[in-house]
Amino acid sequence: MSVARAGDMHHRESLLVRYQLWFERSFAYVMMMPSTLFILAFVGFPFLLLLTMSVTTGVFSVVQPIRWVGLLHYKRALANTALWNYLGNTVIYVIGSIWVGAILHFLIAWALNNLNPKFERFWLTFILLPWAIPYVISAMFWKWMLQGDVGIIPWVLRGLGLISEEWQYMSGKWSAMAVIIVTHMWTWGPIAITLMNAGFKGIPQQMYEAAQVDGANPWQQFRYITFPFMKPSILVSVVMLSMFTMRQMGEILTLTEGGPGKATTVLAIHIYRNLVLYGRPEYASVVGILLMIATVVLVWIIHKLIAPRYELD
Repeated sequence: MSVARAGDMHHRESLLVRYQLWFERSFAYVMMMPSTLFILAFVGFPFLLLLTMSVTTGVFSVVQPIRWVGLLHYKRALANTALWNYLGNTVIYVIGSIWVGAILHFLIAWALNNLNPKFERFWLTFILLPWAIPYVISAMFWKWMLQGDVGIIPWVLRGLGLISEEWQYMSGKWSAMAVIIVTHMWTWGPIAITLMNAGFKGIPQQMYEAAQVDGANPWQQFRYITFPFMKPSILVSVVMLSMFTMRQMGEILTLTEGGPGKATTVLAIHIYRNLVLYGRPEYASVVGILLMIATVVLVWIIHKLIAPRYELD
């Protein structure tokens, strides 16, 4: 009798454990449902529509039926030499804004981390101000400051003898490209600086004390302590800002409108003009898919270059 009762209790406990496991798994799925539905509605559906438009024609037409064309739009897009020029402009814009900016943001975060805590809070709040201003408004401020005849920046540069009286930032490709890169670094830099400053706070000070006892110089401390510990923060900031920059066009349209000529036209502007101004949704969708692929490749490259590597003993 006791053996049967023990078996019955064991069976009940087993059922209870299985029910608890089932409830925990079900509860997790229920909690994930709102975010999953949100992603499907606002990310999945637009992506499927974009993919559909890239391989069909007549999606938005009220006269022509939807017709499958396969990779025809992709062949035409890849044969367009202007597309590759805009891709080159995008690469220059991203490298200048993110990779050059990452060095500057790292140095600013390092300087903030070495300040007195009272001054650090003040300067961190001050640095976050550009992020609080809409980026189009920020671009307008920079455009006014860069006006050749009344802008404060050309006035200072002329006083230092660095530019001529006739200088205009729209007079050449590289001056216009430098302007949009600097503006982008100023507008989006607070995100990277905040993330990197938090990364500096996570470095154990005991590591530096032990390194000093062992006779490590400042360069060795940076190479073997600071940079390895900062890699996760650098990776997050660079990846996030790279994805934002790849699809950025508001600042460029405000400052240069893609000029002079097409010198600062990036893929995002090319997509906007073909979709909204030229009425070519199929071509715009193809370029959008190519931009997405380029972003994924860029993130993969960044991850390979920066991601910390851990070795198990």
